Amino acid sequence: MKIEKFVVLFVAATFIIGRAAEEGGGFPEFDENLVLIKVLSVEPLSVEEAVAEGYGRRASMVHEAQGVVEEVYEGDQRLKGRVFRLTPPPYFAGNPARLTHTDLSFDGISSRDGLPVGAEIVLTVIPREDFDPSNRNFNPYNFPKFSCFYLLLEQPRMRVYGVRFPEILARQKQWGEYVRSLTLIKDPEDLRNRVRQGIFSRNPLVAISSVHFLAKLDGTLLADFAREHRFSDKLSFHARLALDHEMILREGEKWNGDDHGRFLELLTEESKGVHNGDHFLIQRQRHIVSGAWSKAEE
Repeated sequence: MKIEKFVVLFVAATFIIGRAAEEGGGFPEFDENLVLIKVLSVEPLSVEEAVAEGYGRRASMVHEAQGVVEEVYEGDQRLKGRVFRLTPPPYFAGNPARLTHTDLSFDGISSRDGLPVGAEIVLTVIPREDFDPSNRNFNPYNFPKFSCFYLLLEQPRMRVYGVRFPEILARQKQWGEYVRSLTLIKDPEDLRNRVRQGIFSRNPLVAISSVHFLAKLDGTLLADFAREHRFSDKLSFHARLALDHEMILREGEKWNGDDHGRFLELLTEESKGVHNGDHFLIQRQRHIVSGAWSKAEE
């Protein structure tokens, strides 16, 4: 079977490759082909080939993995059964560690133990030529930049799927099945209702992505939902933070009005029971100060 050459960007809980060559249908608010790949082999690249690929000083660390698509959760169903070559992204020859996510990708496949044969990975696929190596904020899911979805994927930096941390893979598969379920809904109202229900999921990947999906489907409905449920004990910390992000983009940091302080107190209290919860809040404040989470200009 022909091996197609793709670039891999390892974001801890997800490998990101880009968009598939064939155009596929599916959920219009999700821009990528989301698939489950099983690793078939892991072999070191020759130094000569790795240098030619642009890996520079890290060339001796690069391994080539090959994986087969077992499931297509969203996108082109013709991808199922195809084999792909998985390698880390060669951002800039000589110093790839300078750019976002590169070290994570090398952590994942710099040894046979990092990405063992038989491991399963949830990823998105696109042609290598469509991936811009200078884009430090590569956004495969078309969610807002610096969404807590990406923070969640970047920590804790899990390297082995279905072997050392099977709960991470299970959470990703559940998210993939959720995205697939959205592609099967034809009625717009049913779709909005399903996405709203997803915000209450205890799977943070499902909850966060549902917030962003609803924002794309119906911004007014999202705003109404946020105000109605912002203090609900049915929401997870991650869902509440994602709602906060979307509302800040729409109305500014003080979208809660007189309840702004109470809302922040709730986020702070909830963060104590979440792994790296304080890191999420630190990043939230950093992105507000930098303007990355600022209300869009009219």
